[in-house]
Amino acid sequence: MLHDRVSQSEIVAASLGEMVVEPHGWRKWLSRAISFAMHPFVLPLYMVALLVYTDLIPFAVPDQLDNYVFLVVVMNALVMPAFCVMILKVTGIIHDWSLSTRKERIFPLILVAISYACSAWLFSDALPLFILRRFMWSAFGCVVFAAVVNLFWQVSLHLTGAGGAMGAMFVMVMIGYGELLWVFAALTLMTGLLGTARLYLRKHSVAQVAVGFAGGFAIASLMMILG
Repeated sequence: MLHDRVSQSEIVAASLGEMVVEPHGWRKWLSRAISFAMHPFVLPLYMVALLVYTDLIPFAVPDQLDNYVFLVVVMNALVMPAFCVMILKVTGIIHDWSLSTRKERIFPLILVAISYACSAWLFSDALPLFILRRFMWSAFGCVVFAAVVNLFWQVSLHLTGAGGAMGAMFVMVMIGYGELLWVFAALTLMTGLLGTARLYLRKHSVAQVAVGFAGGFAIASLMMILG
């Protein structure tokens, strides 16, 4: 169906009689590079690497567990979701690697949510990993939010992930977990660039970007406090 093959922003533009023209030139490639660098699959890895391999939060992860913790998150947050998406693509359940339609997002979102929950569960018995455990539950909450909204409306997964990362970082800054203010400022800048890139590539409408960011920020903040 046409509705399943084009983004909502394209449908709106078509309904208004506007032609949707694919962007060209260096701005297009820069926007794609930003989208790739801030992909929802890799954002958790940046955050976990920050907790694991820097001294910004010295009590986040004991030194002897650094590599183990990072490997667990890589497997559950990147390798397993990517492998599952590949299987879905090969079997024809999904047809677009970018998961640009609501229908094709259902199974991947469920699988990613399970993967994040598994990571949080693996860290549940280790008291020194409480910050990391809360972050993984925050990521899980963001995916559940996106999955529920996806049943009725298409939301930006990129901005949901970026909003979630900002929400988690915001709570850590406000509570004083570490010297993270400059990290939060850099993440804010990158999130703004990501939103601009997604709009420039015509992947989403302004509403989809705004709702994705706001939902991710709110859910992650709440999960960091209550998790």
